Amino acid sequence: MFSTRFTQPQSPLLGRLPFEIRQMIWTYLYRSPKNVHIVRCLERKTKLQYVVCREGIRRDIPGNCCKFCLNASQRREKDWAQEYGTFSGLKRPFGDLVAVGKTCWFAYTETRPYIYSECTFIFATYSNFLHFTSTISAVHCHQYIRSVKIYWNLCGDFFVGDEEDFLIQLSVLCDTSRSLSGLRRFVILMPPVDWYEREDMVAKVLAPLESMHCPWELSVHLTFHDAEEQLWGLRGTFRRLGWRGVVSGYKVIHDPRTWIIQVLSVRVGSMDVS
Repeated sequence: MFSTRFTQPQSPLLGRLPFEIRQMIWTYLYRSPKNVHIVRCLERKTKLQYVVCREGIRRDIPGNCCKFCLNASQRREKDWAQEYGTFSGLKRPFGDLVAVGKTCWFAYTETRPYIYSECTFIFATYSNFLHFTSTISAVHCHQYIRSVKIYWNLCGDFFVGDEEDFLIQLSVLCDTSRSLSGLRRFVILMPPVDWYEREDMVAKVLAPLESMHCPWELSVHLTFHDAEEQLWGLRGTFRRLGWRGVVSGYKVIHDPRTWIIQVLSVRVGSMDVS
């Protein structure tokens, strides 16, 4: 007897199921949000190295970072390796590989909104974010991205340059983020700087962030002994500028000498910032 071959999207695997049932399947598969850590970008187009965070997304607990963020902050790049083993290919012929490929593409096309909207994309460097948004093969997927977090300095990408260069890079970052039309949360962890109490510089930093169409959060690392006093000074600076958002700070659990200063936009209070 000859086996019946189906063409996509009529394959019994997925395509012949009613659309509503397929939607239920995708919802079940992607019901738990994930963090996607973009570790580094290679020179070849669209080639990204990334890690899917096993811990998922939790509510922010002061100083509580996932293993990836902790390792990155301590410069242990060797711990970034994926722990899921390597893919060794198909062990035996697997029927019509063209049909398999079509099935995979069919499934990806339908699950694309879930994949991009349910994940928080966490970038280890400022440059990785720009690379990701400019070279990703499916640019139309950008509209589904809801949450972005950029660690500007976690893997040694400390800012080098003068204040003018910094402001230019920050403006480019915000302009690129505005191209993500569906973005609902934008977080930047900035490198240590020495101008955080200067009203003129703080005002220039806030300008591009205020043009964002979504709630945003700006975090600054402080590693000084008088960080708590600096926090109060920074609050005074924002108050004099008429800032109506939230300025807070906390100690990092794994490094008591380090403080994280958080600046939250006024719109962030109406949304879940977990």
